[in-house]
Amino acid sequence: HCVSQDILQNAHALGLEKSKAVVIRPGVNLTYFQPQPKPVSPTLKLISVGNVSWVKGFDFALEAVAQLKKENLAFEYTIVGDGPDRERLQFSRNDLDLNEVVHLPGRLPHDRIKEMVAAADIYLLSSVSEGIANVVIEAMACGLVVISTDCGGMTEVVKNGVNGFVVPMRDPQAMADKIKWLVKNPESLHQIGSHARAYVEKHHDLKNQIEQY
Repeated sequence: HCVSQDILQNAHALGLEKSKAVVIRPGVNLTYFQPQPKPVSPTLKLISVGNVSWVKGFDFALEAVAQLKKENLAFEYTIVGDGPDRERLQFSRNDLDLNEVVHLPGRLPHDRIKEMVAAADIYLLSSVSEGIANVVIEAMACGLVVISTDCGGMTEVVKNGVNGFVVPMRDPQAMADKIKWLVKNPESLHQIGSHARAYVEKHHDLKNQIEQY
């Protein structure tokens, strides 16, 4: 079982016979993960969730939002999770003068994470390696605009400019540019977020995943 075509191709290169494999992409509970009404606010809410390790590329995300701060854009960025690089991430936050706008609450209960994701405007995935990140599909189900790197199988889910945005790995400038574009085009937050929800309903319903298994 592979969660993406990318993993299948990599496994095939290592000797797996394709006839012995099947791709079943992650599914989510569409009743549990739903768009929530959000109060109008001049402050853009960004969020990421994951193990705080080098593979998640959070340093690149911090560099991206540091550019927003330099341009005096109103935003808050929350990185939920814990891990071996948490202390280094805290140092980077301080070094980039982001202590007031970047929050690192650590590990939180799943229900609380879902509430925080649903309340955000944009989900940032800055990873340098993924199969397909479940949390991205959850965020899309909540109607968020996802800005994802092109790692692993993420482009199999996030269609650039349609239901989210795709940027190159290790490219904070590209990520910052997409965020700034959304600030200038706020109507796209709702439009692309609606497309994201519709895409997940069609392709990542947990009921369909169960049937595929």
